[in-house]
Amino acid sequence: MTGGRTDVTVPGGEDGESGMDGKDSDDKDDKDGESGESGESGESGEYEPWRRPTPLLDRLGDLRRHRTDPDRFRFAVDEPKLNGRGLLHAGAICTIADVCIGHALAGQTDPATPLLTVNIAVSLLGVARPGQVVDVTVTRHRLGRRLASGSADFLVDGRLIAHATATLLPAT
Repeated sequence: MTGGRTDVTVPGGEDGESGMDGKDSDDKDDKDGESGESGESGESGEYEPWRRPTPLLDRLGDLRRHRTDPDRFRFAVDEPKLNGRGLLHAGAICTIADVCIGHALAGQTDPATPLLTVNIAVSLLGVARPGQVVDVTVTRHRLGRRLASGSADFLVDGRLIAHATATLLPAT
């Protein structure tokens, strides 16, 4: 992940995507949409589907952001996120950590600050199995002119399974 770009777009950016508000510019409906129906990984109305697609996240599937707390995310452990042993893959954890930390930090400014990940470290402390729900909580440490840093805890049923830290640089 070193040197990767966290996909953060300033509102009104050149690619036409929305900013950090979590809404698509065309307000497309999805399978559980805004109707308040419960999805795979969240209680009714608490989390909304991630609306910042990328090819990798599209393949990984379910990722949701809390409706009112931009530092909380959730996802279901399902087939695209599994390793050969049938457990949550470390690469999926690292990818999701990169996205969650980057977007939480970028959203601290108005307009959002595009960020590039220059370092990410993940400590794997437990396992998650198919069907389990993983809660991700980001802690913002710093967002300065030249450096941003944050961390994320991954929990299953209140049990810490991973801790990630990331350092990012403003892309502007």
